Amino acid sequence: NPFEISNCAELIGIRNNLSASYKLVKNVDCNDSVNWNEGKGFPPIFGNFEGVLDGQGFEIKGVYIDRPDGNYHGIFTSIDGGIVKNLHIRDARVTGDEYIGILTGVLTEGVVEGVSVSGTLSLKRTLWSSDSKSGGLVGYVRSGNATIRNSWAEVEVNAGNRRQVGGLVGYHRGRGSAETPIIEDSYSISKINEGSSKVGVLVGDNDEAIIRNSYGVGNKRVVGYNYDSWRSPKKPIQENVFCDNEVFNGCAAYEGISGRTTSEMKGSGIFVNSGWESPPWVFGGNYPRLERGLPLRIMRDISYLGENDYEVLLEIEVFKEDINAYIISEFYPSGWAILNVSHGGVWNTTMRLNESICLLYTSDAADEEDSVDLGGRRII
Repeated sequence: NPFEISNCAELIGIRNNLSASYKLVKNVDCNDSVNWNEGKGFPPIFGNFEGVLDGQGFEIKGVYIDRPDGNYHGIFTSIDGGIVKNLHIRDARVTGDEYIGILTGVLTEGVVEGVSVSGTLSLKRTLWSSDSKSGGLVGYVRSGNATIRNSWAEVEVNAGNRRQVGGLVGYHRGRGSAETPIIEDSYSISKINEGSSKVGVLVGDNDEAIIRNSYGVGNKRVVGYNYDSWRSPKKPIQENVFCDNEVFNGCAAYEGISGRTTSEMKGSGIFVNSGWESPPWVFGGNYPRLERGLPLRIMRDISYLGENDYEVLLEIEVFKEDINAYIISEFYPSGWAILNVSHGGVWNTTMRLNESICLLYTSDAADEEDSVDLGGRRII
């Protein structure tokens, strides 16, 4: 049975057993970490994480790390053989020197799947330009059997005068290893300030590794650099990788990367024709996005009008197929009313109620902290 994590202290407690299994049972608020350790903030989980962390679709919010002279920083210092999945890290602020990533500084053997990050990553400015091996999600993917799948970053990176910096991954290395690390079905929509060389909005340096079915949008090349030595039989591989050439002219600099118009990038044709699948991708209306692992997103705005009279604005966005949402209230005495929101669609309404309202849907995890688990069903 996985250990349950419901607060920031329990998250830090992973350091006590790096080979165990854990799961988030609610959103974890780490905003107070800005006041910890004399301003240094959240203490990175030191050591090689070999266990399993299942976020169950929940979020870790407000992680703050300010260690400009430090290396191997993030929520984890290193993931080596571990699995992190279904986790969303929001509004993080991380500052360091080398091997810095919001999730982890280094990923060697292991899997990162269904993980997203947002926030700011800042790197120490050095006397001379030097390698940082830092990225929004993961700093350094080291030679080995490492996989990043169905993951994304929406970050701002202050790269200073550093090299090997990426919105998703800084240094993606397969050279010198029998196994080849891979990034697939992932994206980065990020801004990178400055940077010396080998800087990319998705990956800074792709060194004899694989990137497949992924894209980047921002103010740099999608992949900053390809290491390709005539002495090595392995080559950096990009397959069906795209970028928005109208946002940054020249975003596609290497084989296997295609720069397209904003209109094309916000459609589905180029992706479907290249073999991208839905799910996990959701197309239409904006840049492609990935399912969050939750079946749907719920936004509520309830106004009390007096005399036990309420006005409810309810918006539901469905991320998964074959999901039905149900409203239960006194207006439906004969049973549940099925809203039938289609996959990728948004449904909203305003209604007047003089009794309570609840929404029922089937899920392993909910994005509302005040939900109640009823044997696999959650009432919001």
